[in-house]
Amino acid sequence: MLIQVSKAEDEYARPEAATAPAYRIDDDGSLSPLKRTENTDEFWWPRQGGLGVVYQRGWTPYFFTTGPVDHPIPIEALLQPGGEVTVTLVGLDGEVLANHPFTIEPLSAPDLPSAWTHRATGPRGSCRVTLAPGEYEISTHLDSGPATATIFIQPQQSTRLRLP
Repeated sequence: MLIQVSKAEDEYARPEAATAPAYRIDDDGSLSPLKRTENTDEFWWPRQGGLGVVYQRGWTPYFFTTGPVDHPIPIEALLQPGGEVTVTLVGLDGEVLANHPFTIEPLSAPDLPSAWTHRATGPRGSCRVTLAPGEYEISTHLDSGPATATIFIQPQQSTRLRLP
């Protein structure tokens, strides 16, 4: 397992709730963008309700839930600099594992919704997740057995870990 944590660089513009994109999180963790109304802080929400996130690369996600609504909903979110975690799962033979599931468990960090903690590597064999500063355990089942890695995220720190 190869995990790289990158700090939030100055390249990211200072976010405001009125400009950061909002998404609905599906059960499998995929994101569907929400449409903004004429009021920049209001979004159209699917009638079935559910879990959403205000998310901008390099900034800590802001999660929220709503019930079914037939009208735009206002969202006010405070985004803090976060850590970008790139998880790559590597077998004992050095082969990168594509489309392979793993989980992220907060140890001393804000709770995450299950749709955010149950992830999978993409077709190219890695997955990038933005997390709030704190300590997390990333775990998966490889052919050689279970593998875990503990990471501590500080926005100003870069860390590299490799596990068999």
